Amino acid sequence: MKYLILSLLVAMLPLNSFADQKSNTAKKVVHLFDNATVGAVQTVIGATHILWYMIFDSDGALLKVHNNEETEVVQMGIENPPPFFSGAYSLGLFQVGGYAHDHEGGHSVASAVLGPLYLPTVGLSYLAEGHHASFVEGWAELESSGDGYTVMNDFTVSPGKIEIEGKDYNVVAFKYSLNEEQIAKGYGLESEKVYKWFNTNIMIPLIDKNSDIEAVPVVEFDLLKKELNLIVDNIYLYLGGDQDLKWQIKTSQEYLSYDNNKLLDIVRLKASSWQASYGLIYNLNEQIKFDVNAGVGVAYESMKFGSIDEEVRGFSLGTKFDFSVSFEDNYKMTYEYEKWTLGSNTSITEEFYGASYHKKRPLSFLHDSSELRLKIGKKEIEYSTNRYQFNEDRIDFGLELTF
Repeated sequence: MKYLILSLLVAMLPLNSFADQKSNTAKKVVHLFDNATVGAVQTVIGATHILWYMIFDSDGALLKVHNNEETEVVQMGIENPPPFFSGAYSLGLFQVGGYAHDHEGGHSVASAVLGPLYLPTVGLSYLAEGHHASFVEGWAELESSGDGYTVMNDFTVSPGKIEIEGKDYNVVAFKYSLNEEQIAKGYGLESEKVYKWFNTNIMIPLIDKNSDIEAVPVVEFDLLKKELNLIVDNIYLYLGGDQDLKWQIKTSQEYLSYDNNKLLDIVRLKASSWQASYGLIYNLNEQIKFDVNAGVGVAYESMKFGSIDEEVRGFSLGTKFDFSVSFEDNYKMTYEYEKWTLGSNTSITEEFYGASYHKKRPLSFLHDSSELRLKIGKKEIEYSTNRYQFNEDRIDFGLELTF
């Protein structure tokens, strides 16, 4: 399996032209994949319009590929006048109306990250704000602007400890990803989107005469991990007063993930996973900020438990909750809870407690977006299947540099 993943990795390399910071083929492929999978509801509804025009328009469906060279958007445009005297609109991989192509393409970016929550989010936003004042319309404009991506390296070194069944193993974790980061502001929104290519975590055992580790105990790899954080700053309009209260949407998507824990003899493979959370940000004052989010997810994966000779595969459903307190934008305390259920008797639960210190551009010769983080945390992982339970605790003290 590891050779299959490496082969796929090599095959994908030519797709991603990292020199082009606005748009590249790899991001477009990911966009198509997302709207064909988690965004399938919108895409299927959009595709039915072809049949509509074939029946009710004498010219049939007028189709044209819309490939925005400034963004990751690729859509099929149905250039006929919009039905029911409506304006142009976008549904997954299709847009209808023959105008406002870039704006409607911006909606397809939202569809790709929100997946099955896209249409409910649009509906609630229109209902609360009206169409033209809706934050999803501002989001589409923000995405269609084509703001460039900055290519960054993210590297972390974390000395730490793994505890399994009362036994401690001293390790050093090395984490790396090649990031394409896009930060955009406007229309009352703040958006941060990151493509983390080759997202890797390898734990190396420390030399210890009492240790019985004979190989690298933990290898975790994602070909790509895509994350979005969208902050909407006008929630106070509905509550009255002048409180500094915002709400946010956070999404996380993984592609071709491979996790191998040799200490527990567990291998977890995910073809793809999607997760979306909705939450609130409350600034108590200029120094203290609270952040709380809750969400759901879905993945297609397999898990093999070597010690009990059991393997399960299929779709898993996930739930997530996280809470954090920030002080002066430099210090942050975090709690995260995440649970995935695969089939009727297999689950993976993760809890994380941690604190971090952030410093922007720690060295003057680094990029303006560079950041240094000093992190300490504990992660508790529990695997349950068929009356068997495996527990793992990880404690690490990490130094992360994005440059």
